[in-house]
Amino acid sequence: MENIQTVALKRAINTLNALNCQFAVITPEGEKFGELEVQTLVKQRKAKYKSGELKNYVDPFLAPVEVGKDFTVPCGDYDMETTIRSVNNWFSKTYGAGSYRYQSDKYTNSVHGLRIK
Repeated sequence: MENIQTVALKRAINTLNALNCQFAVITPEGEKFGELEVQTLVKQRKAKYKSGELKNYVDPFLAPVEVGKDFTVPCGDYDMETTIRSVNNWFSKTYGAGSYRYQSDKYTNSVHGLRIK
C-alpha cells in the first residue's frame, strides 16, 4: 500500500478501536487488522455438465415408465454416479421419493431399474 493509504487505514482502525467496534480489515497484500474472525470464501467448483444436460439425457429413457415396468438408462458419456443421481432426481421429482428401485451395471455401463409406485 502507498503511504497515504497506510495513513488512512491507521486512522480508520484507530476510529473503530475508539468506538469499541469489532472489525476485520484485510489489505490487498493479505495483512489483517482487527480481532474479528473472518472465514475465507470457498470457491465453488465448476459443474461438470451444463444445467439441464443430464435431465435432457435421461428423459427419453424414463418418460414412458409405468408402475411395474423396468427401464434401462445407458450412461453414455456420463459417469455412473452422475447418471444414478440424475435418474434418482428425475424419479423423485416426477413420482415422489421411493417410487423406484435401481441397480447399476458396470459391465454394460448402465442403470437398470423398476418403477414400484
